[in-house]
Amino acid sequence: MAVQITIIGLEKIGESVGLALAEHTDQLYRVGYDKDVRLMREVQKRGAIDKSFLNLHAAVEKADIILLATSVEESYETIEIIAQDLQPESVLVDISSARAAIAERAKKLLPSECHFVSVTPAFNPSHLDLEQIGVEEAHADLFHN
Repeated sequence: MAVQITIIGLEKIGESVGLALAEHTDQLYRVGYDKDVRLMREVQKRGAIDKSFLNLHAAVEKADIILLATSVEESYETIEIIAQDLQPESVLVDISSARAAIAERAKKLLPSECHFVSVTPAFNPSHLDLEQIGVEEAHADLFHN
């Protein structure tokens, strides 16, 4: 059975993660969620996710891994919203810059059987000169090298 990864926030980072994982769809099922429904549909058409949900609860309820690719403020809010929807042993991965604050919030709100990881993505050097942060700058190789 494929591992479900739910990507919350489908701009540059979220879409790039989905694109990077596209070659592993035999092992992963990529679900996406974003408040911007138009963006969600575009990202799905570009092949970065296999399915999208309009409801955040539905997007995470069967997820094994949940990636928060949102702003710090949205990460706070999202953790509170999804905490009770997570499966036992699921892993919540946050990429925001407020590691300590987000980790403390996750510790308070997540069920004890869930796991939390905070990471800093490292960009491929060939993409470091990109000034745009929107979905037009999403690349499958954004994290290579």
